[in-house]
Amino acid sequence: SHYELLGISEFANQEQIKAAYFKKSRDCHPDWHPRDKVKHDTFVKLNEAYTTLLDPTTRKDYDFKLHSTPDHYITSYPPHYWRNNFQGYNSQQSYAKPPKIFKTKNYIVVLWLCGISLVGVIIHYFIATVGGEIIRKRKEDNNNRIVALHKEITDTARKNGPHKQLQLFLEQH
Repeated sequence: SHYELLGISEFANQEQIKAAYFKKSRDCHPDWHPRDKVKHDTFVKLNEAYTTLLDPTTRKDYDFKLHSTPDHYITSYPPHYWRNNFQGYNSQQSYAKPPKIFKTKNYIVVLWLCGISLVGVIIHYFIATVGGEIIRKRKEDNNNRIVALHKEITDTARKNGPHKQLQLFLEQH
């Protein structure tokens, strides 16, 4: 197995795998032994073992294949397999049973999304209509004040006459 080739246990972490690989690969590296076919083949196997065991995904697959012989049961997997795959497991539960995963039907998710979208459209409509009404009312009030002020000024100007208005203007400026 790759574990035996690297001289590590199945419980080794990534630092131990890396250290074992570098230690073993120094002894059979092709740059140091360019004509030795056996050491070259050993180095190729070490490299394959290293790349397989260092990546968690390929390591899980390798461990599964390694322990899927008929004389092994599912509980014979190394602990790191269970630790990596079933993080939420309670220690009292059997490892033979996978954790129960809550699955929702697709149409329920679509209905929820449609409902949320509908609520958003309704809220947007009310905000737009109420907000538009408030803006329209403010504009109307401002317009009424401006019209009233204009009417007051024109009435005063008519009442005073053009000569009096000119005199008042010159006094202010």
